[in-house]
Order: sequence, then structure tokens, then C-alpha cells
Amino acid sequence: MVRFVGRSGGRGSGGPAWFVLFALALSLAACDVVEPPPERLIVEAFVETGEGLPEVIVRRSAGLDDPDAAPPVTDAEVVLEIAGEAAGYEPVGVRPGRYQPRAERVAAPGERFELEVTWQGSRATAASALPAPVVLDSVRIAPAAAPVAAVFADSLGLELEEGFLYLVDVTLFWTAPPEDTAWVRTQLRPPASFPSAVVDFLLATGAVERERDFPGEAVARRWSGVYAVPVEAPSDPLPPHALEVALLRSGEDYARYARSRTDPGRREPDGNVEGGLGIAAGLALDRRTLSVE
Repeated sequence: MVRFVGRSGGRGSGGPAWFVLFALALSLAACDVVEPPPERLIVEAFVETGEGLPEVIVRRSAGLDDPDAAPPVTDAEVVLEIAGEAAGYEPVGVRPGRYQPRAERVAAPGERFELEVTWQGSRATAASALPAPVVLDSVRIAPAAAPVAAVFADSLGLELEEGFLYLVDVTLFWTAPPEDTAWVRTQLRPPASFPSAVVDFLLATGAVERERDFPGEAVARRWSGVYAVPVEAPSDPLPPHALEVALLRSGEDYARYARSRTDPGRREPDGNVEGGLGIAAGLALDRRTLSVE
């Protein structure tokens, strides 16, 4: 509750003058809110160790009232310099906003690269390095013997439905490089038809940590996660399905970006692009699709 003390007018009370100043402040604030923010380049590129140079995606920021949010930029100049060699890019005609390298070139471990994108007077740059290759040594999958009762809900918790879940434990094993200074992202991707976002949030389907912080001995590293498989009755067997597992090694730039993507307090992920938004990072990836029966 708000209480006002004193008269709302009269000579010497300061009421009308205070009201005019208050109205002026509101007007200035409204102008500041309505004024659209300046356009900024949005750049995305992932250079993978042992692979050819990637496509570069270039878009521009747009206001909240723009029906075409983050529209593609089709006439930018894109140059990626890797290990001192400049690689020019050209637009991919059938996919607006995407640029492909004019020449083939394989990215090697330890190489550094710089990406520069210019468009209508705007310039966005980013720099990163290629980590050592990463390889999954083995994967251990251990489904529960029987399902547990569960309540399914959508991301807002509005639709509730009773059912049963098989919990499946998965452990990834890999070898870290001797210097052990990289970051690693682990990820389990069961079929999209499996449980709701609420269930996935409660389970451990991925992690982003410094590689040396994962458990293990010497250079051996491991990570354990769990995902859920829905069934209708407690007597139903575990349905056969495909599971994608991924192991990604990177520097701190990509790790910071991946962690901030799920931060509800941020408007956009924490990228490494100077003069714009987005991410251009080096990474190494091993991805496998496994049959679970």
C-alpha cells in the first residue's frame, strides 16, 4: 500500500511543478525504450580438429517488433585466417546467411585461427584454437531392471500424466591429452519422443567441465549420466531405441558459451565475438549412435 502525505496542489506546495517534472521523466524514459537498439552482426562458426574449414553463419540482430528475427546477411565479407594463411569465403546461394570456404583446407590440432566478418561498416572478429582430437574409448550402458512410477508434465507444468520410466545409466570413457588443459562437454541424446523437458532437466544428460576435473586415474577420464525411457505399464519391457552419445573437447571460449546457453538470466549466450554477437570456436568431437535393447 502507498500513502501520499500533504496537499496535491496550492501555491507553494510544489505539486504542479513536481507533476511536470515527473511527466517529463516518463516521456524521456519512454523515448529511450521505444528507440530500437543498433544492429549488430551475429556470427557462428565451429572449426573442428581434423576436418575441413566449416561454414560460417552470418545474421544481424533485430528488434523485438521485427517479425523476421535475426535475418540472414547475404552480402558480408568473410575471411578466416588459420596458422597465418587467409581463407576467403563466398555465399552459399541456396542457403542465405551461410558462407563456405573457397578452397579446401584441414584444420590441425594446436592451430590458431581468426575470423573477420565485415558488413556495411560493421566489423566482427573472433579468435580461437584447435584442441587435441578426442576419442571415446568405450561406453557402458546399464538400464534399470524395472521401471519406476513418474508424473509427466510439460515445461510449464500445465499438463500432468502418470506413467512409468526406465532409468538408463550411461558411462563414457576417454583418454585426456598429457597437458590436460582443455574443457570437455559430454552429452546423451535419446530419441526426441522420450520424456518431457521437465524430466530431462531433473536427469543428468550432459555436463561441461574442465577435463582434469572429471574423475579418473592418470590420463583416463570418465563421466556418468542418466536418461529416461517412458513406458505405459510397469510390466512393459525396455523398448529398443537408438542413443546418441557425444564427447566434445574445446577451449574455455566454447565451454563458456555452452554453459551460458541454459542460463535464464542472460539474454544471449556468452560468446567470443568482438564487435558483434555469437561464437567462433575450435573444437574436437566424437559422436556415436548406439542401439539399446
